[in-house]
Amino acid sequence: GALGMGSSGDTNITYLEPNEPIVTNNFTVGIFCLAPGATIPLHDHPGMTVVSRLITGRMQVRSFDWASPDDSPASSYAPRRALEVKPAGTEVREGDIMMLHADEGGNLHEFTALEYTCILDVLAPPYSPSGGRECTYYSMADDGGGGGG
Repeated sequence: GALGMGSSGDTNITYLEPNEPIVTNNFTVGIFCLAPGATIPLHDHPGMTVVSRLITGRMQVRSFDWASPDDSPASSYAPRRALEVKPAGTEVREGDIMMLHADEGGNLHEFTALEYTCILDVLAPPYSPSGGRECTYYSMADDGGGGGG
């Protein structure tokens, strides 16, 4: 899949595309299937709108925004600060719909399956490295300040 989940190293995550891949210049559709305890690591969707629906299962969602424009990925490879929007433990259940819009917050997020979980994702526009829409994975670092980050 275009999201490069192989880099997460988690073999308990499967990315499915329809038999006839639904990928256009305007959007792409796919399904993530996660085994209990599997985590899609902290990642972004730059300049994209993402609509996700939990087909089955339950998962915890954790979402963040950049603390300031200077903390965006384009600024440097130096440590950056993010502010937590949805704290660890925020639960999403079967049938729930999540919408992420880059201009409205929560552009960085991670998911952890609490049971076998499938998520239908519609991304618009699709990832495009040449268009500046490439998925980046992040890791949390303790900043010593007690805040998200």
